Amino acid sequence: MVTLIVKLEHSHKSLETARRCAELASEIGIPHVVAVANKTRDDEDRTAIREFAARHGLQLVGEIPMDDR
Repeated sequence: MVTLIVKLEHSHKSLETARRCAELASEIGIPHVVAVANKTRDDEDRTAIREFAARHGLQLVGEIPMDDR
């Protein structure tokens, strides 16, 4: 099975880009799209990303927290 992994960050532009990528994947026959939250800083970021993913049918499969090092 082919799977597309899209990366979501807390910015509006990133969220909309991920949504569009998932939409395009469906149009070209990629049946499985999952999302990974990237650069999450706090619970507010995680909640916003999780809610966006749920609204747009994206399965959130992981998270990469912000690393300020």
